[in-house]
Amino acid sequence: MFGGMAGSRSYIDQRWGTRPLWPGWDSLDGLSGRGQLDALALRFGRNLYPALLFDWWHGGTLTVDDLRAVLPDAWCWPEWPQRALGVGEWVGLFRMAGFVSDTGRVAPTEPVTVHRGTTWGRRRGMAWTTDRRRAEWFADRWMLWATGSGMVVTATVDPGAVLAFIDDRRESEVVLDPGALPPIRKRDTSRSPGLVT
Repeated sequence: MFGGMAGSRSYIDQRWGTRPLWPGWDSLDGLSGRGQLDALALRFGRNLYPALLFDWWHGGTLTVDDLRAVLPDAWCWPEWPQRALGVGEWVGLFRMAGFVSDTGRVAPTEPVTVHRGTTWGRRRGMAWTTDRRRAEWFADRWMLWATGSGMVVTATVDPGAVLAFIDDRRESEVVLDPGALPPIRKRDTSRSPGLVT
């Protein structure tokens, strides 16, 4: 992560000095905060996008509307979003933005049943789905990576736990606040049918 203050030329100068690290620094001067964020995310890659967003938001350079607009991309670009930025930081960004959706869906008002293809140790993550078959696909992936420990976890969550509906990758993804998840017991899990014999 770049630090706590960001999103302005003075921040860039303060962090790296007046000598640019790449020839494109000068092109940032004429851009809005969101334009700067987009340009740097494209330049430095998908895994740095969450840290850039965190800094640009906390540096006061983005509006709440900007934050709400860029959160789905910042969440979806890295392969492992929770590794790119910690759970507390993600939850804070989503809570500050209010409910987020790239599908036009409104915030739920009733409990939502969600599934997660995972391992037992990762069952309380942020990325869930309403599509059980998609959860089974992720569980199968864990079966390959983690020597047979993939499973599907199912939970019914209160509407306040739902931070976002994102369908950028056609995964019917539901981003949840893990601190608002109910207790998850073994009876809430099942083996993925794909690779279990």
